Amino acid sequence: MKFFILLLLSVNFLSAKTVNPRELSELAQERAPLVKIFLEQESMGQNQLKQSRVLANPILTYQGGRLKSGTQSGQVTDLTFMQPVPWPGKRSALIKSHEFLSRISQMDVAEARLSLGHRVYILAYELASEIEIEKHNKERKERFSLIAKYLSSRPLASPKQQLDKDIIESQIRLVEKLMNQVTARKNGLREELRLLTGLDSLDITVDWEKLPAPHPRDYYASNIGDGWRIKKLDQSVKLSENRIEEARLQARPDIMVGVNYRQENVAPVNHFYHGQVAVVIPIVDRGQHSVQTARAQLRRDEASMKLAVQETNTELASRAQLRRDEASMKLAVQETNTELAYSYESLLAAKNGLSLFPMTLKHKSELRFQKAEDAFRKGQIDVMTFLQSDTQVHENIDLIYTSRLEYLTAVSRLEQLVGHYLEEK
Repeated sequence: MKFFILLLLSVNFLSAKTVNPRELSELAQERAPLVKIFLEQESMGQNQLKQSRVLANPILTYQGGRLKSGTQSGQVTDLTFMQPVPWPGKRSALIKSHEFLSRISQMDVAEARLSLGHRVYILAYELASEIEIEKHNKERKERFSLIAKYLSSRPLASPKQQLDKDIIESQIRLVEKLMNQVTARKNGLREELRLLTGLDSLDITVDWEKLPAPHPRDYYASNIGDGWRIKKLDQSVKLSENRIEEARLQARPDIMVGVNYRQENVAPVNHFYHGQVAVVIPIVDRGQHSVQTARAQLRRDEASMKLAVQETNTELASRAQLRRDEASMKLAVQETNTELAYSYESLLAAKNGLSLFPMTLKHKSELRFQKAEDAFRKGQIDVMTFLQSDTQVHENIDLIYTSRLEYLTAVSRLEQLVGHYLEEK
């Protein structure tokens, strides 16, 4: 049923004329090669867990021969059925290790989907911004081309007029170079999205006025432990602790319980029935090196956990202390108002960029450029003033989209730390 729903969803995306960042993000979470790799890894973990719960195969032996007793002889048949039985705790420790591994594999899938979801979401906005900037540069080139044509139609009576024409033609070449760079970035983004989503043709639609909103800064401080990275390391520490116990249990003897039947066809016919218990005595291999290996792995995972917390708190500019007891690992993050303000600095700067370069500035800038173009044609301003106006308009439009991408990146970084996807609010 789930596959059928996904198939319908995919067909809908493939047949749709336009897609938005959220739809592309969801599609990448199902189609991206990286997700498929982790899904196969998760499948491996689940099957290994199931295998660990299966008892070892029993051992059936048959022996046959002849027995001579005095002047009589006859056929002898010996049947033995043995079932290996692990020492109490051995099997449960093995199963527990595979349960931790299975959960880590599931978290790998969730983390891969989360990371790809954010990546594709921002890539979609980057592509949309490159498309808008490409349109803007095309309009610039058309205007400059018309002005160059206008200047060429006039008799170039003075060196200044000839210089004006040369400057405009040089500006056209500069705009063409910028257009080539934008086209290259746009094609690269399309190819990356195609690889991640499977869509060959992308018509992106975004609402630049409706961007994802971040949570309050205290929310990130209190939910820092919900990120997949911290959760995985927590499971890794528990896995290492369990492996120490698993290695210790290797020193316990292995047991085999069975029954035996023996028949001697010598008059009188004799039947023997008895049970058997076999013990493998751990004399040479007591698992001592496995214990040391498991302890070293535990120390490594604990160090990785502390390092991950420090790196995460660097992004949040917060201070965290990792506390753990015998039963579980607990993560506690303590942040002061000063540290929270520092952690939010990049986001606040991005918000300031949004206010300095609102979308309404784009239309105003384009109107300002049209007025400058009309004034130049009428001879009211010189060519350098006209080019200065064009540069200002171009920089404003570029910063309008750059500010939004910086804001999206800042929000994405914070949301990923607590395991959330980006959504318009």
